[in-house]
Amino acid sequence: MRLISLLVFAGALLSGSPAMAETIRCTGSTTITNVVFTPEIRAAIKDKLGIEVEAVGSSSGAGFKDLLEGKVPCSMSTNAFEVLLTKAGVPADGLKVWPLGRDQVVAIVHRNNAIKTKTLTKEQWAGLYSGKIRNWSEVGGPDLPVQVIISADEGSATRQEVQKEIMGGAAYPADVRKSTTTKDEVAAVGVTLGALGAVGKGLAAANPAVAIMSPPLLSRDMILITRQAPAGFERLVEYLASPEVKARTGIE
Repeated sequence: MRLISLLVFAGALLSGSPAMAETIRCTGSTTITNVVFTPEIRAAIKDKLGIEVEAVGSSSGAGFKDLLEGKVPCSMSTNAFEVLLTKAGVPADGLKVWPLGRDQVVAIVHRNNAIKTKTLTKEQWAGLYSGKIRNWSEVGGPDLPVQVIISADEGSATRQEVQKEIMGGAAYPADVRKSTTTKDEVAAVGVTLGALGAVGKGLAAANPAVAIMSPPLLSRDMILITRQAPAGFERLVEYLASPEVKARTGIE
């Protein structure tokens, strides 16, 4: 009987069953963590590919640092690869980029903020995010003070890109409210009538308490980065780029 049990166990090991799934750990972009590696998608990956994905959201910069230090085999980023290399001061040698698609960054406000009926210019968005415009009434909205909410992590790709591309490099206002995670940022906007945030469209769409302003502020590539891809990684990326997954994430 014991011999039979051992043979059954050995067979399970050889079969690559989901119970003995390969584990791949990725750190970095909270947008990718919350939009691409949702619990439902990770469960499907385990079921279809026999791969367990452990995705830990921090920031694009922090995840890239983890990869360079050998702490993880994979980092997630919505920051451009060239930007990551420049900030880290390292060459691209030995690093590989795996594209997942494109994500749109949108401005979000409380769902009851009447400004959602307006279309604002880039200059107006710049004034709002930088604190030069202090009240929504200055851009045709309600008489409400503007409360800008951003990620507390300076390595956040969204925070950096909005500051560079929309604000022209201007500083965020001194009274900016900082959130620990992107989900926290969306939640905070949803409970603060005069709040203003900027997050990935897929994440914003999951919270009915916020209104998504249009057009999008900007779009950016969503990428995974490896130095030496772990077993099954190519199959994982192929699955993430499949119509089945993109229908769930809403990314292009």
